[in-house]
Amino acid sequence: MKPVRCRSENLARHGVRENEVRECLASRHLRSRNPAGGKGTYLVVGKTAAGRYLEIVFEERGDCRWVFHAMTARERLARLFRRRMQQHGHKEN
Repeated sequence: MKPVRCRSENLARHGVRENEVRECLASRHLRSRNPAGGKGTYLVVGKTAAGRYLEIVFEERGDCRWVFHAMTARERLARLFRRRMQQHGHKEN
């Protein structure tokens, strides 16, 4: 996985820690092009080791992923994540 860089002040505003972002990006997650963002940005929905669902927006910049937004996932995105994981045979922890 590419190194992850974060805008810590933005994460702090939403009560998200950098290690939570790294956990989500390193584990199973849903990734799609960010519908609200510019070219080259992605929206990720994942789950931390503690069970918290996050939505993360990042941009590929050279050899790293630049995370500029992360927050607790909206319920519809958390539900989508759970449904997709079940469809692919991954059990909820």
